[in-house]
Amino acid sequence: RYVYLVWHDTTALSYEIFFKRSTDYGVSWSAAVALTLNTGASWNPSVACSSNGQYVYITWLDDTPGNYEIYFKRSTNYGVTWGSAKRITSNAGWSWDPSIACSSTGQYVYLAWKDDTPGNFEIYFKRSIDNGVSWSSTKRMTTNTGYSFLPNLACSSNGQYVYLAWYDDSAAPSFEIYLRRSTDYGVSWSSAKRMTSNTGYSSWPDIACSSKGQYVYLAWEDNTPGNYEIYFKKSNNYGV
Repeated sequence: RYVYLVWHDTTALSYEIFFKRSTDYGVSWSAAVALTLNTGASWNPSVACSSNGQYVYITWLDDTPGNYEIYFKRSTNYGVTWGSAKRITSNAGWSWDPSIACSSTGQYVYLAWKDDTPGNFEIYFKRSIDNGVSWSSTKRMTTNTGYSFLPNLACSSNGQYVYLAWYDDSAAPSFEIYLRRSTDYGVSWSSAKRMTSNTGYSSWPDIACSSKGQYVYLAWEDNTPGNYEIYFKKSNNYGV
């Protein structure tokens, strides 16, 4: 029934995050609401919600502090009103490309992004176990000689199984897709699994899973044929 849409827009002269919601399965939509109004640029949002639509979580990157950091907002009443923005990162480098996912109740919230604080872009992760009120310490998910880009998250309905995909140029000159999984609500993680091994570039992964987390679906773009095409893999055993 509840459908939520976020985007960045320059209508207010600078990049700001806007939001719309539908309460009738996407048939009709509310007026656009500006969720940010900053001196800097707010852009590249990601959104997730609980299965009943009550809890809505939005993350984005923002350069208001002087460099790009990750911010977060939540609504606990179906997107009608919103809490204040919470700054998730405070780094010397740039934090980019946030991805957010949550459990069906909204209790478990997972957030990943890329960050160049170490000198090259690596993937980082945080989790909340109280509906986005408080957050764990930051966990570095990659330690590579190359650059890790565009993390994408999915989780099972109860939040126990969490899947993280990204692309990486450690196997230069090509980009390849990698995957990590957690079976304990994001506490511990498997080692990185290389999902592609192509002559071309494999990039822009998107991941999803079934409600129990058993079935995991991964899609990406790949220019191995000479132009970019869409490819797909699936796992039917929790990403093993």
